[in-house]
Amino acid sequence: MKKRPTFILLFVLVILLGGGLRLTGLERRPMHNDEAVNSVKFGTLLETGNFTYDQEEYHGPVLYYLTLIPAWISGTHKFQNLHEWQLRMVPAIAGIGLLLLLLSLRRITGWQTVLAISLIGAISPAMVFFSRYYIHEMLLILFTYGFIFSVLYFLKNRQPTWLLMSGAFLGLMFVTKETFIFVATALILAIVVEQFSWKNRFLYWRDVMQAVKWHHYLIFFGLACIISILFYSSFFQNPQGIFDSVTTYKAYFTKAGVPGSHWHPWYYYLKILAWNRGPGWIIWTELPVLILAFLGTYQACTKRNTDETDKLFRIVALFTMILMLIYSIIPYKTPWNMLNFYFGMIMMAGYAVVQLAEGIRKGWLRYAFWVIMSGIFLCMIGQTSLSNYKLPADPSNPYVYGHTGMDIFKMIERISDVAVFHPEGNEIYIQVICSGNDYWPLPWYLRDYKNVGWWDHVDTETPLAPLIIASPDLEEHLIDMIYTRPLPGEKYLYVPLFEEHTELRPGVEIKAFVRQDYRRY
Repeated sequence: MKKRPTFILLFVLVILLGGGLRLTGLERRPMHNDEAVNSVKFGTLLETGNFTYDQEEYHGPVLYYLTLIPAWISGTHKFQNLHEWQLRMVPAIAGIGLLLLLLSLRRITGWQTVLAISLIGAISPAMVFFSRYYIHEMLLILFTYGFIFSVLYFLKNRQPTWLLMSGAFLGLMFVTKETFIFVATALILAIVVEQFSWKNRFLYWRDVMQAVKWHHYLIFFGLACIISILFYSSFFQNPQGIFDSVTTYKAYFTKAGVPGSHWHPWYYYLKILAWNRGPGWIIWTELPVLILAFLGTYQACTKRNTDETDKLFRIVALFTMILMLIYSIIPYKTPWNMLNFYFGMIMMAGYAVVQLAEGIRKGWLRYAFWVIMSGIFLCMIGQTSLSNYKLPADPSNPYVYGHTGMDIFKMIERISDVAVFHPEGNEIYIQVICSGNDYWPLPWYLRDYKNVGWWDHVDTETPLAPLIIASPDLEEHLIDMIYTRPLPGEKYLYVPLFEEHTELRPGVEIKAFVRQDYRRY
């Protein structure tokens, strides 16, 4: 379909809407534990220029290296000077980039389908919520669909540019997150099933094998390997990272198979998307997208023609179903893991909207259809506003997962009051003592304080600081340290810093004690 000014204008408006939802008020929500961990990892890279890949606990390095861009542009070179918006801007821009990526499909799908998909993706509560999270997921989704689209275009027209792009996207997927292996497995299976189930000239396997030469494979895998080596070796500062990027999968699969708090039933992702009750009248649901995705999948998989659009969406549908099955079988689940297959659902939903609209002949039915669609879109925008701006950390929000509560802001304000009163200011000595090192995201919120010590138990050999933050189970040990062990004349009176029950996360209480002579009244 030829370019039309109206479609271009509408697409620009959709991008502006999606961008506004993703970029506005990035500092409103407290930092999640995972965000805080990632921020500390990035802080080390920012201040030292070094990054060491940890195959046991953390994901790939590309998120941290890309975060250097907004930090440098804003003139920030110290961890303590970072702001939430600088970190969260990276996944937010990745979310916008994912929408822009759909523009590459206009010659295959037509403008209407591109607009439908981009609009649903722009206002989807789940997609917007996790586009504002400083984690790796949105980057992985961007690179995944960039890889899919560029491979399809290369197989269609054999242009080297698309081959280079597909190799680059593959490498970026690998250096983003270990779940790359699930995505790659689902994509390979989807292409194989599509090739052997629907005979066609666009992706038929014999045509592909004849067209793709050995040097194509060399260029494709060579570029992917170069990107992988550069990032995992921290640009040759840590060669061990190259080896660790492969052996990490042993630790990753071991961790995924160990029972724990992240184990959930197979329907966990569908429940998050389909139906959840919030406070009062609020019902969280993206069920219309799921229904439309089912209809789009049925339409794409029941057609047996040579239309390129149907072939593309058959692959997307198969990829989505296989990846959803993989993630549903694995007991280890977190909400953001669903995003890769959920964006596939969004693509199938957008495809279904256009197919349904084109299939309606009667004028009044077409009018009624678009009224219903408009109502669905408005409801999605409303839920997106609630989940990101009004209830961004509320446990009733289905996308909130073990999230830091709003108490953190009051907590840091009270600590700041003590520091202002103390003659040493931000150099005041603070002890954080939490069982199991369960003190995150405090390292992010205490980044302005230069003398902070971290313990998982009460160390009897270490003198107590004038300000102590501790988990309640250690309170008895602290009382012993404060009142029993000190010699006469060396005891100090400690008083609670928080006047009310304070939680790091729902159900995870935190307490703080300050020396009486340090407290301001």
